[in-house]
Amino acid sequence: ITRDIVMKKASTTVNFTVKDPDGNAVANAFVEANNRKTERGMKMDSFFNHGEQTGADGKITLRLPAGDYNFNAFLSPEALRSNKLMPPKSAAVSLAKNDTKDVTLQFQKADVVLKGKVSKDGTAVEDALVTAYSENGEAIELQTDSKGEYSVNINSGQWHVKSRNDDGTDAYVSGDNAFETGSDKSVTKDINLSKDADGL
Repeated sequence: ITRDIVMKKASTTVNFTVKDPDGNAVANAFVEANNRKTERGMKMDSFFNHGEQTGADGKITLRLPAGDYNFNAFLSPEALRSNKLMPPKSAAVSLAKNDTKDVTLQFQKADVVLKGKVSKDGTAVEDALVTAYSENGEAIELQTDSKGEYSVNINSGQWHVKSRNDDGTDAYVSGDNAFETGSDKSVTKDINLSKDADGL
């Protein structure tokens, strides 16, 4: 079988600057460019994504084919938590042939503490998976400690939190708990698990 591969010319240049909430350069952040679209049934043969890490000056330059892209920057979960950061909001940019664009991606301050306890039939659940996600697309996963407690830094806004646990025989899940942080800097959301009725 013979299959020819047609390459697209990377005719655009995007100069990225990645900053922390105070405007300082962020080194070793992975900057991603992708042209994924959310339409159901879309062909995936046009999918393209590419990325590299920023240098000490928080800068990186990517050469890309023309098209519509979403740009984002990432740090490891450990770096995000230790520095109380959230990833930048995704930047959508259209690139025409031979374009040169300057894009700044700024990490968000995670200055709200979300904490609580996960229980099942009144008993604390160790190593339960807790998922918190915002209306803006931020998402965090972590596990409860030996006391069934969890704590994570998030940013202000509308959030959801839920949990699940598999004891080796059955799966236990919670409902989706939606909340608005408002001006609070500490939010407590205790979670109760019940047996997954779907049994999946």
